[in-house]
Amino acid sequence: MAPCNPRLTAVNIRSEIYEYNDTPVSVWTVRRRVSKSGVNARRPAHKPLISEKNRGTRLDFARTPIDWKSEQWSEKNIDRALIQTWGSFALVIIKLLARCRWTPSL
Repeated sequence: MAPCNPRLTAVNIRSEIYEYNDTPVSVWTVRRRVSKSGVNARRPAHKPLISEKNRGTRLDFARTPIDWKSEQWSEKNIDRALIQTWGSFALVIIKLLARCRWTPSL
């Protein structure tokens, strides 16, 4: 269940098990079984949100000619570009398989 929905908690999984099987299971039992199956709780990788203005600026930069000379690239001031990011500071925990950091569905 945890690999299908990484934001499920042990309490949610326990309630689903009880709903389908009418079997009372301890939350600690669920945690141990999920942990032994190789699914670990981690914070999700940070993915900053990009404003429409910065998205357009980055797209324009990506479309610049590849065959530019170094003088033209030095005029661009790439290292001084400001990319505005924002997001929530709420703590989120997800469950991932042991060697997975990125999951396309998240």
